Amino acid sequence: QAILAPAQESRPRQPSVAPTARAMAGAFKRWQCACGQVHFKLRGEPLAVFNCHCRSCVSVAAHCDAKACGKNTSALTDGGGVAKALYYLLDVDLAGCKLPEMLAFVKVGATGTNVRSYTKCCGTLMNTAGGSAFPAGFRPFNRRCIRNADGTAFEPEGVVNVMAKYAHDPQAVPEPRRSMISASIARTFVAGVVAKRLGCSGIRSGRGDLRGPAFFSDGADVEETVDVEETLWVRH
Repeated sequence: QAILAPAQESRPRQPSVAPTARAMAGAFKRWQCACGQVHFKLRGEPLAVFNCHCRSCVSVAAHCDAKACGKNTSALTDGGGVAKALYYLLDVDLAGCKLPEMLAFVKVGATGTNVRSYTKCCGTLMNTAGGSAFPAGFRPFNRRCIRNADGTAFEPEGVVNVMAKYAHDPQAVPEPRRSMISASIARTFVAGVVAKRLGCSGIRSGRGDLRGPAFFSDGADVEETVDVEETLWVRH
């Protein structure tokens, strides 16, 4: 079960152990679900963007789409990967958003620890990986729900398709693609793990504490599960 399955690498800035200085200088972006009931701000540019094609990520996204019956904003790209944008939680501003009570949670398999979240209102996948066992202070958000400060869709160029080796159909993963993850995404992930261990994890936002279940649900408490094998037929 992949914790990191991103795929579009528009070469965002090299991550630092202290993320705030990078993000504070940037304009806010807005994350919003399909129906608009769940929305919050993201400060600055993401640490990385990519499309993950691992079976776990794609299966969860397909599961959410099937439940929503077209009412959600799918996390799946035209090429079949899950569109991700990494943000430190320090750069997530939930002011005015009662996020924990607006989310449902899902995991892959009965013993899964990688907890994904989606909105109760319209079934839009929000965090494409996470939970209390997630080793870094950032989370991958459904990139297709992000809008720029001027209201236009956030559509970075040069996004890489990663984890092709673990895709339902590896040969169908479009270029640019990587069998695993790219070197820059790997560096970003390692920097996030180190930052968390050093206490610079970016957990707090400055507008409230994000340590609750919205981002740190325990996999053992999540009852909704997805069976990867049951979604092998899915193609988007």
